Amino acid sequence: SIRAQRLSSHAAAMREGRPSAARHASRLACQDAATDAFVQALAMAPAVGDTWHDLGTSLFFAGELAESERCYAEGLRRAPGHSKLLHEAETWRTFAPSASEEAVTASGRVSFADDDFDRIVLPEGSYADRPSSLDIHMGEAFFGATP
Repeated sequence: SIRAQRLSSHAAAMREGRPSAARHASRLACQDAATDAFVQALAMAPAVGDTWHDLGTSLFFAGELAESERCYAEGLRRAPGHSKLLHEAETWRTFAPSASEEAVTASGRVSFADDDFDRIVLPEGSYADRPSSLDIHMGEAFFGATP
């Protein structure tokens, strides 16, 4: 589990643009190695809530959101009362996907409509309120016409 935590911290450093001594060519390769190490740790000690939490977090940052949620749920089943897993369960309940987010196209990809994003109310000072976060599609003169 210590190896997995070190790999995960290297992946976090790469994600944040900080220097890292990881021996992996990319952040995703480092993240995959961390995920594999967490899985190996769980094979040896499947009731350790911290490892389930770390694996779920590693999967989350690898972009595997559904697997991350399942991992947190399984960790909570095996380690009931674990504070970090309880927090993640509450977060998943709070931000549960809408029916339109769960709609899957024939290609197997999730489809979103523009209205899905407009329904999300962000608190003051969040990403949407910062001038630097304006949609790049708004700059037609620079980026060209929207397809």
